[in-house]
Amino acid sequence: MERMKTWKGIWKSEDEMMTLTYIAKFDAAHFLPDYVGPCGNLHGHTWRVEVEIAGSPNPETGMIVDFKEIKTVLEAILPDHTLLNTHPLLAEIKFPTAESLSLIFFYEIKKSFPGLRRVTVWESDHASASYVES
Repeated sequence: MERMKTWKGIWKSEDEMMTLTYIAKFDAAHFLPDYVGPCGNLHGHTWRVEVEIAGSPNPETGMIVDFKEIKTVLEAILPDHTLLNTHPLLAEIKFPTAESLSLIFFYEIKKSFPGLRRVTVWESDHASASYVES
């Protein structure tokens, strides 16, 4: 059986499309105005944000994006140890939900990474919302 030649010894071609995922966490409090129930009260979460970026690996580095670059951008955006209801990035929204956060974070992150495909925000181990640009 003939072995396939691979690009730079790894990829089949320079057009190989892949996705990478980077996960970050931040701690923040919030409350949902006008909500009847516990979520209407001030409470906090350890939020998890998953960022998915699509692209072709750079032939010089073998990477789509350096994970360190993603980490740096997220550290500047994610509202760690804040009250989400009063954070400047979220000032325009009434309800700081996982849905709202995924949308806002998507467009903030996309400024640095045009290949951004999806942002998922987890408010707990079993509850998340994702934003994918259509």
